[in-house]
Amino acid sequence: MTEIRERETVDRKSNRPSFYLATLVAFIGLVVSVGWVFDLQFLTKPFSGLAPMSPSSALSFSLIGTTLVIMSRPPAITKASQNTVFSLYVLAAAPILLIFLKLAGVSLDTFMPPMSMLNVFMISIAMLLSINGSVTIRRVANIIAAATFVIALFAVIGYSYNVSEFGDNTVQPMALHSALGFVLAVISLLLINRDIGFMKEMMSPNAGGTISRVMIPMALIFGTLIGYTRLIVNLEFPMTLELGVALCLTFFVSLFVVIALIVAKKLNVEDRTRRVVEEQLERANTELEHEVVVRKEEIDTNERRYRALIDQSIDGITLTDIKGNLIYQSPAAERITGYTFEERRVLPGPALAHPEDFDEVRQRIEKIWGKPGASAKYQWRVRHKEGQYFWMEGTATNFLEDANIRAIVNNFRDITERKENEEKIAASEKRFRALIEHSSDAIVLTDENLRTFYQSPSVER
Repeated sequence: MTEIRERETVDRKSNRPSFYLATLVAFIGLVVSVGWVFDLQFLTKPFSGLAPMSPSSALSFSLIGTTLVIMSRPPAITKASQNTVFSLYVLAAAPILLIFLKLAGVSLDTFMPPMSMLNVFMISIAMLLSINGSVTIRRVANIIAAATFVIALFAVIGYSYNVSEFGDNTVQPMALHSALGFVLAVISLLLINRDIGFMKEMMSPNAGGTISRVMIPMALIFGTLIGYTRLIVNLEFPMTLELGVALCLTFFVSLFVVIALIVAKKLNVEDRTRRVVEEQLERANTELEHEVVVRKEEIDTNERRYRALIDQSIDGITLTDIKGNLIYQSPAAERITGYTFEERRVLPGPALAHPEDFDEVRQRIEKIWGKPGASAKYQWRVRHKEGQYFWMEGTATNFLEDANIRAIVNNFRDITERKENEEKIAASEKRFRALIEHSSDAIVLTDENLRTFYQSPSVER
């Protein structure tokens, strides 16, 4: 639920420009409708000598703006059926409004210019297609919206540069604020479909997207503003068409140079930044490569050192994996048992134990097998490759869960000689004790303070 809420917040924020433009389109339609109802000509025709926006166009803009407002909301709170219904209303509203206005007695000079009617139809189709989730269909919607934009832009530029055909109605133009309304509506719709087609490239965070977001608005805004400036100046200070065209071309050339310099500066900054990053990356790679070489040498040196210690050790070392398979045997282990690694790996561990020690071997192995980190010391007899048994002493430790080892580590040594010496000493001690205990002579042992700590049985006798 929290994820959905966060996604809706992001969608709402990212669609704010579209929402505001759509609201402005609906507001333009509402204001012009009020102008027709109350006969306020400055609302229906902001400049004298220009064509007014028709009532049907005003209603169409109200519905277009309302539809775009709904479409710009997050998908989680907007149903596709709502968008579809409002888009169909845009197509049907103009003739219905005409009937109602005539019944109300409102005088209508014109219904809707052909250019406006074409644009209403095209943007309605584009909105209907935008409701579909298919990428291809939404791409077609963007293309239709772009064509609508071109027609509206043609009307805006035609008015701003005082095209004579627009003034004498040779070409039945759409009203100036109708053209502006279509421009705003198309931009709003394209922002809704900003993840599709050419809009995806324009909204990209890459350099191309950034440059297009700077150049295209500047060209449209400044081109329109200079045309309107010329139109207003021409009302006070009439000028020839040739002079107006020369001034406009001069401005556009200057604007192009300024935009080219801005783009060049931005690209230069990005190139310098990229070169700095590349140099830093190259230095980091060089340092990393050097560090890798140094570390590898240290690892190789340590490996040789530890291998030398293991190879020269008198203690044998073996590693056994979790399945009980021998995976390593030190040279000392081969010297102690007589078995090579290949010979030893095919023999199960307890198989070499003396039959009398077999149960103890099995119990010690089971004791540490299921306990990571556990160890067990042992002394038992093991069969040499040549057939004789010898005493082995060692420690087995469970390192199966240690990612660097993954084995049971067994350290052991041959203690046969020590065992034989212990047995000889024990036998000698037993023999001498028997001699003393059966001797007829009294034997007493005292310390330096003449305290007795041993006396033979003959003393008591």
